[in-house]
Amino acid sequence: MWRTDLLRGALVAAFAIWLLVSTPPLWTLAVTTFVLGSAGTVFDNASNSFIVDLFGPGPAQLATANSRLQAIQVVSFQFIGPPLGAALFTVSAGAPLVVDAVSFMAAAVLVLTIRARHTAARPDRTTTIRADIR
Repeated sequence: MWRTDLLRGALVAAFAIWLLVSTPPLWTLAVTTFVLGSAGTVFDNASNSFIVDLFGPGPAQLATANSRLQAIQVVSFQFIGPPLGAALFTVSAGAPLVVDAVSFMAAAVLVLTIRARHTAARPDRTTTIRADIR
């Protein structure tokens, strides 16, 4: 997850610098958006799975953690992000991107400092794939 945020931060920072020094072609915006969307999909799926490792499989703790995550996402994506982005855009076209890059980098550092580590479940194989298909 931290690598995904680091990638997103570096990509947004590079695009912000490019935007601040010149006018990038439109295709670079499309490519950047595609890579950011793909990385966001990877991060979101990993973060939803990682909540169980952080808060345990207990239904009460997991429900509380999931509801807080959803509330934070709604508030930040719906109420804080758009007005903040618009206000930063009035300062400079690259300002929202600079703030976004810094937030991705900060998130990468914060995720890296989480002590819980995800261990993949490895089911015991008692049959072969060919037998399972049959």
